[in-house]
Amino acid sequence: MSIMPAARDHFDETLAAASPDLLRTMVREFAQRMMTAELDELVVSFRSRPDGGPYTFVWIDALTRRCARAAGP
Repeated sequence: MSIMPAARDHFDETLAAASPDLLRTMVREFAQRMMTAELDELVVSFRSRPDGGPYTFVWIDALTRRCARAAGP
């Protein structure tokens, strides 16, 4: 069984008959698939990056105290 792409006329008729909500949904889903594919590539490249050895880091912990002074002379 061969799968043939839809004829251009049929596609144009289907697109013209589609509701604006359906078109918005189709565009949103397509954009999500494109972003997901791009993010997947970035994650793979990040996970497969070479290990640069020991990493130096600094841990900073800040403590803030508030003081209230009584108003007076």
